[in-house]
Amino acid sequence: MIAYINVTGTAANARVDTNDVSGLCFTDYYNLLKIEGTWTIVSKIYHTNDAPES
Repeated sequence: MIAYINVTGTAANARVDTNDVSGLCFTDYYNLLKIEGTWTIVSKIYHTNDAPES
């Protein structure tokens, strides 16, 4: 799930939450730049959590 996207001119960042992937949940943070009209991921960091019990 995309939690948020922030855009300022040609720079942006986004948070993506992924649940229950092989018993883990991930929170990914992406930094993007618009280069020659195309959005490009320039960096990513993440945090891993145990998936919630069903």
